[in-house]
Amino acid sequence: TMQKRFISLLLKLSSMQAAIREESTRPLPDWTRLFRLKRLRLKIKDHILSFMPRRQPQLAYATVRNRRRFS
Repeated sequence: TMQKRFISLLLKLSSMQAAIREESTRPLPDWTRLFRLKRLRLKIKDHILSFMPRRQPQLAYATVRNRRRFS
């Protein structure tokens, strides 16, 4: 269902942000991997936005941004 897909995307986004954080704090980060992770994170955010009403894009980004505070 759409709700399961939305939750799955939020979980993927959370794990993607953790992977970015982990890679960027390494002594010698792999910049190509970091770039790919960030690009994938943006794609996931775009998918999440597709579930949100078009009238409130700021609310959608706030929802995604606040999600990491609770994980």
